[in-house]
Amino acid sequence: MNGFAKRTEMKKKNILDTSFRLFSEHGLQKVSIQQIAKHAEVSQVTIYNYFGSKQQLLIDSIKHYAFQQLDEMESILYDKTIVFDKKIQMLMSLKQEDMQHFHIEFIRSVMFDQPEIHAFMEQFNETYSKPFFTEFLKQGKAEGFIRDDITVDTLMFYINMYSEASLRHLNESYDHEQLQHFYEQVMHLFFYGIAGTD
Repeated sequence: MNGFAKRTEMKKKNILDTSFRLFSEHGLQKVSIQQIAKHAEVSQVTIYNYFGSKQQLLIDSIKHYAFQQLDEMESILYDKTIVFDKKIQMLMSLKQEDMQHFHIEFIRSVMFDQPEIHAFMEQFNETYSKPFFTEFLKQGKAEGFIRDDITVDTLMFYINMYSEASLRHLNESYDHEQLQHFYEQVMHLFFYGIAGTD
């Protein structure tokens, strides 16, 4: 990759990072291309040239974020110097840190009003999340934190059960602090329910 291509990719990454941060903190409706351009220190024309529309920028920023999160989670999971129960704590902290910055209307909009994003997340879960939790299960069994008789299919059912129940709660009248506390409890139950420890 030559210098120009590298600068272009860095500029795109900056726009995607900035967009996701603003969308997630303030909600979709309250963030304009003008604001994104200002915070990313680029022109509005540059954003439109790269992404075409605010909607496409939203979709691309969420995809970008999903792969960033996967990279962070995999760096924890595949680190052989970290014991399994510590990995659980680190993965929990990673998710809890996210929730501190997510505007509740952003989460609701992404989950319920964006069919293309919903389709992407389903494909992402099948292609990337399932292999991740397959390795998670393997390591947990090897270190004695997860029962030997738990299968990948059972674990994925368990994950989906938590995810679907959590999504239903997004329709409740929670404020940001209540929602964050709810997800902290869910994450604790999810991980330590599997591990059988606290």
